[in-house]
Amino acid sequence: MSQERKKSITGSFTKYCYSYHDNASIQKITAKSLIKLLPTISRPRILEIGCGTGILTEALMREYPKGIFEITDISDVMLKECKRRLKNSKATFFLMDGEKPLDNLGTYDLVVSSMTLHWFLKPYESTIRLSKLGPFFYSTIGVDNFFQWQRCLRKVGASNSVFPIHKIPGELKQEYHQIQCESFISFANDLRKTGAMALHGTQVKPSLRVLNLALNEFRKSYNKISWHITFGCIQ
Repeated sequence: MSQERKKSITGSFTKYCYSYHDNASIQKITAKSLIKLLPTISRPRILEIGCGTGILTEALMREYPKGIFEITDISDVMLKECKRRLKNSKATFFLMDGEKPLDNLGTYDLVVSSMTLHWFLKPYESTIRLSKLGPFFYSTIGVDNFFQWQRCLRKVGASNSVFPIHKIPGELKQEYHQIQCESFISFANDLRKTGAMALHGTQVKPSLRVLNLALNEFRKSYNKISWHITFGCIQ
């Protein structure tokens, strides 16, 4: 079942690959914040986990113009799109599941990942494994992500429909970003364009009746939704 979920998640991001970049506003904000946490190194060897369409990749290349880059993603379509967007770069691109790093990669000055870890099936174990390749800097969603929607789901008895979030070690800081939205449906439709509406972990899709109850609760109580982003380093 876990591998089926991973295939579903990968398939969702692959499906929305070509609408991802234009709708990935929080990913662009997060990449800028993550870059500010990275150390000054003149010519680092860098491994990126989960490049997507290259939002963080491009920022890394600007920050480290003399860097040696190895760029990876679990989706071959996303990887090709990233490579296309950065067609003049001399980076190495290859398909890899961040939870199962390839053998004989060696060590890196930096291992970096933005907004990917919360999609891992075993994020804690996987981040520890990645940190053995080099100092691992990351951003991911925190436990209060979309807390308004979480409250609505719990209020109507749909706790099992909340996205499961695991604590990741090495936390350095947190950020909250509020987004105005007419309804949760309008926000979810924009989120879907990035592929980020796939079910994950123990998450269960609510029935139509329960979903409508939660949507009504949101409509009565909120006109904003909050991203909660955590940043960290394991070394």
